[in-house]
Amino acid sequence: MLDGRVIQRRTKTCNLPLHQEMEHLKFAKGKAAFTLKERYRDMQNAHLAPVDLAEENTDHNPEEGVEYFSINNNQVTLHSEKDPGTVGVVDDTYEPCPSKAPTINTLKPIKTLFNRRRTHNEQTLVWPCGVIYAWATMYGAEAVSNYLVMVKNTFSVPGAQKPEHIFYDTNCDDKQQAMKDPWFDDIGMCVDVWYFLNKHKVTHGFCQENCNPAMYPELESEPGKWFFNTSVAEQTNAWLGGYQSMCREMLPAKFDFFLDKMIRLQSVETIARLATTGHHPRIL
Repeated sequence: MLDGRVIQRRTKTCNLPLHQEMEHLKFAKGKAAFTLKERYRDMQNAHLAPVDLAEENTDHNPEEGVEYFSINNNQVTLHSEKDPGTVGVVDDTYEPCPSKAPTINTLKPIKTLFNRRRTHNEQTLVWPCGVIYAWATMYGAEAVSNYLVMVKNTFSVPGAQKPEHIFYDTNCDDKQQAMKDPWFDDIGMCVDVWYFLNKHKVTHGFCQENCNPAMYPELESEPGKWFFNTSVAEQTNAWLGGYQSMCREMLPAKFDFFLDKMIRLQSVETIARLATTGHHPRIL
């Protein structure tokens, strides 16, 4: 019994019909019959009203990562959205730099937890040469404040040197919050070149004025060519993601040990490869 409500046998919800329906939808989502019914309903809706192909409907997509429920006239609906993943989540009141138009949801979302709680993602700091310098676990979300705390803690230990530049997908949001902390005053905070060209609006004044890599001539080896590979962190994430299926069911102690060892071996291999190609890798 929980808060005066009886937990139903062989379920994880109380005896409220709406809560039972949420659990049913949650676990029915992975069944073939549920998917076929969704496709049939979507086909019917497509014939009832014209569909704007420019608008992408992400509801009920089994590949999405964030799920929530809404209740309207005692009808429970399960929604799915893309997990923010490695894109920083704005957690302050400054002006964001969106890459998509805002969406409006008039129904209050209801989040549930029917299985174990998992961490959000692993955040890495990567040197331009590809060596992973540090990593940390983000528990609730990859928020801007969490990212800034990670950077500051990493380069505040004795013997560490602050970087001159930091590249990040959403540095336009990060810099606005970092301006409140003098520790970041002498660090250039640019958006990764590919993201800056393809994901950030040219009409966002702060982003264009403060996070354009072209503002720093030292980042160019020659006009039009970049001295560093600013997308190295994204490439490292692709390597790290290859171990997701292996790590998914690990408990914290084993997970941390495994990831520490794999990152160390990857860095050793990267340094050896750089040395054989005459790049003389070293940390100053």
